[in-house]
Amino acid sequence: MKTNFLNLILTFLRFSPQTSAFSLNSNSTFLDQQPSNVDAAFDNDTVKAAQNIFALLQETQFAADSEFKNFVEHVAGGNGEKSTVDAKTQQATGETKDVTVDKWINEFSNDLSNESEWQNDWATDAVNLSSLDDQIPRSQSWLRHLMDDNYSEYKFSKANSFLDHSTPFEEGLKRLQAHDIVNAVLLFEAAVQKEPNHVEAWLYLGITQSENEQDGPAICALKKCVELDPKNLQAYITLASCYANEMLTNEALDSLRKWLANNDKYSHLLSNRRSQITTTNEPRLIDELAFEELQELFLQAISLSNNPNDIDSDLQVCLGVLFHLPGDYDKAAECFNTAVLAKPDDALLWNKLGAALANGGQSEKAVDAYYHALTLSPGFVRARYNLGISCFNLSAYKQAVEHFLTALKQQSEGIGPQGTHVQMSENIWRTLAIAIGHLQRPDLENSVAKKDLSKLLTEFQIE
Repeated sequence: MKTNFLNLILTFLRFSPQTSAFSLNSNSTFLDQQPSNVDAAFDNDTVKAAQNIFALLQETQFAADSEFKNFVEHVAGGNGEKSTVDAKTQQATGETKDVTVDKWINEFSNDLSNESEWQNDWATDAVNLSSLDDQIPRSQSWLRHLMDDNYSEYKFSKANSFLDHSTPFEEGLKRLQAHDIVNAVLLFEAAVQKEPNHVEAWLYLGITQSENEQDGPAICALKKCVELDPKNLQAYITLASCYANEMLTNEALDSLRKWLANNDKYSHLLSNRRSQITTTNEPRLIDELAFEELQELFLQAISLSNNPNDIDSDLQVCLGVLFHLPGDYDKAAECFNTAVLAKPDDALLWNKLGAALANGGQSEKAVDAYYHALTLSPGFVRARYNLGISCFNLSAYKQAVEHFLTALKQQSEGIGPQGTHVQMSENIWRTLAIAIGHLQRPDLENSVAKKDLSKLLTEFQIE
């Protein structure tokens, strides 16, 4: 309920005149898409979003009798100003009770054709949070509170038969080694419930959830990891990627800064200067100078090592994430390619390289990178999903559907002997609906709407 509620609010705010797009760079491909005037669409899309939110407000205590509730009720009645926003900020992901495949196709097919909006590790969710710190006016502290709550505490699986396992962490590592990502998640969950201060278990839980196309839970786990161990560098790297996936640019930059500040090799670079990027609970714009300062610091760190045989792959990854945030995908790809040279057996790096290539308009090269990732880790759900997106962008719709279904199947197999299915990604279901729509298969519309995975797997002969 809370996730759907948050998505609906974000959708609504994108059409409201109080919000504004943010760009670290005037040429940012995150937001600098071909502008689209939504004057004509306001009466339908904004009012509909407001009506959906208002309906949810009746079912929850959140914002009861608040200014926000009154404002939404006002717009839900058809009253509101109109605004012009860019094409990307028109994405909407809130679920309603009457979602149909046709609606999914109409809302998302145009967005899906833009590779930079879909390729992960960077744009995991169709909803473009686009640095919420920058879009949320200061007066809307209720939304900041809701967003913080959404990433504050890890929500454990309701049914987990591994809770009684004697050594869940060790078994989780074995499952991860065997590419059984979804059950590794359950085992790491069992490990941290058994030992709440188990730093490494929280780290692996966050990393594995990220591989499983679940950035929200990954962020919660990784935040707990750095709370217990503020100098855990791997947690900061993964957090930066997850925040970038969620379009939380402020948080991504802050995680990169903390990685640098806590790294004994490079922390001295910060000793004589005060970084302009600071953690804050108040919504605000990031000064472009702050981004440029962090970029300069990372480039200085790169210059400290001139030995081509001694590549700091983690440093290259951090710089790649940093370049990716404003849409400098070519430079990001160069960094990830360098990291891959140092760690050719790292599936996560191959996926990041694929994402940067795809976002830079090189889908065919991205496909090769994703296949490398899947060869190393066949259960890598995120890489499988990304491969499907690249196939879609190459108009290979049937292959895209097959990859999406495989990803959903892998997620659905995350069960123990007595457990229930783990949650499957709504994002994958939405993109699957779009791809099936392009196959002109109206006979499958009902199966997609009902999320009848078994029937769809049979239809496409996926075992």
